[in-house]
Amino acid sequence: MDQDLEQTVKTCEACQQHAKAPSHAPLHPWEWPVQTATTQVTVEKLQVSFAVHGLPDVVLSNNGSCFTSSEFAKFCAARGIVLITSSPYHPSSNGLAERAVQTLKQGLQKIDKGTIQEKLETF
Repeated sequence: MDQDLEQTVKTCEACQQHAKAPSHAPLHPWEWPVQTATTQVTVEKLQVSFAVHGLPDVVLSNNGSCFTSSEFAKFCAARGIVLITSSPYHPSSNGLAERAVQTLKQGLQKIDKGTIQEKLETF
């Protein structure tokens, strides 16, 4: 049934005319804010962010080792932050965060001057 539906959509002229076409962008290597995503570096970057924006009630993250370590759990608990991790190997289960990352990356691409830190601050 799925194949029949897919074939119907592929051959439907109206469907094809109104389909969202992804924009083509040149490949651009990303500058990384950190060289390695260790718990210590993650905590340091979050402390800077929290100093500017305040403490969140909840941190939603993927299952990277820097977020699942006992050190990071203690960091969050000491500040009264609830730590929630998404389902492993299913980025779509973390849709809001994935969309936020996409928005951030698109915003950083539009800022053509400065270091990655300056671009983040501008964004």
